Amino acid sequence: MKSELVKNAAISTLVGATLVTGVITLAPGWGDESPPPAPGPAARAAAAVGAGAPASPADLTALIGDREMWLRTHPRDEESWAVLGSAYVEQGTRLADAAYYRRAESALRRSLELSLLYISQPTRLKGKSYGVFFF
Repeated sequence: MKSELVKNAAISTLVGATLVTGVITLAPGWGDESPPPAPGPAARAAAAVGAGAPASPADLTALIGDREMWLRTHPRDEESWAVLGSAYVEQGTRLADAAYYRRAESALRRSLELSLLYISQPTRLKGKSYGVFFF
């Protein structure tokens, strides 16, 4: 009886180990923990600006190009206008070119106009109309 008990325990252990090994080996997605791809130049510049650090000149140029291209298809994105305006200010400072400051002013004004347009529209809550007003 004792040998049969040992035999059953050994077989159960072998079957359990085989099942666990099969699940680990064949489970989809396990072991595919590769690092995420490195961010591109525009993403690096946006991260640097968000952290309050200066972006490299190449990354800043890429960020400006990326935001300009985005805004051609999404002209009502006030956050992108603000990012573009800030990038123009940084570029104007680095290159000592006043043309970038005019572009920055235009982009930042556009961002502010879109923000105020969005905020001043009445909001409907439970069938009532509420407006947001600045004092």
